[in-house]
Amino acid sequence: MQANKEILNDELKEAINNLTLDDSEENAQKFVELLRKALFLVPIRKEDANEEQMNIMLLTNQMNEKYFQCYTDRSTYDEWGLRDESESIVLSFDEIAHIVLSNSDDVKGVVLNPFTENMIIESDSIKEIFTNDMSFIDYEKEPDLDVKQKMVDIFDENGRVDSAHLFCIKRNGEDGYLLVIDTRVKDVEEFVNKLGKTIEKTIKNINLDIMVTNEDVASQIIEERKPFYIASDKKE
Repeated sequence: MQANKEILNDELKEAINNLTLDDSEENAQKFVELLRKALFLVPIRKEDANEEQMNIMLLTNQMNEKYFQCYTDRSTYDEWGLRDESESIVLSFDEIAHIVLSNSDDVKGVVLNPFTENMIIESDSIKEIFTNDMSFIDYEKEPDLDVKQKMVDIFDENGRVDSAHLFCIKRNGEDGYLLVIDTRVKDVEEFVNKLGKTIEKTIKNINLDIMVTNEDVASQIIEERKPFYIASDKKE
């Protein structure tokens, strides 16, 4: 999540209109290019504005399907009838995509500017955007058991990982892993760097990203998912 600031996406709005009028491959490519660079206003409930885990406000259609709403600028955000009950945070499309794909059973996709342009991007289309670019999480694929066991051994020896979730990801067309850890250490950045080096030294040729649970996107990714590792002093 990035600091809340003035958001303007005039080029993206123009690309949305162009794609609506003519869904050519050229217009689609331009739309995706600008989409990946853009920042969006996303509404959360006012009472959650200072909480670590924020309650993002979804939209529900007539078929009771839920969509993640985001806005290209303040004027389109102000078209929303419940804006007085919300605060806005700023997220990139990559952050939004991770949240949506991690909750794909409940959230069907993203709607950009629902009360003006009303551009809907279904979850399958989001996956398509990410398949050969950057990374996306494959929630249906189980991580390798040997990889998980080696990580368990590292965490037990290290003693500073309280819990961990592991996901298979695709990054630039290559298989990899996303590790989300909970830790009590004060210097998280240094700890994550050292932990990553230890894992890469133990598990050869591993393609690994590491996040911590106090990051907004990470908390959304692991929501209602059981960790594969819990430290012995944290088990009930």
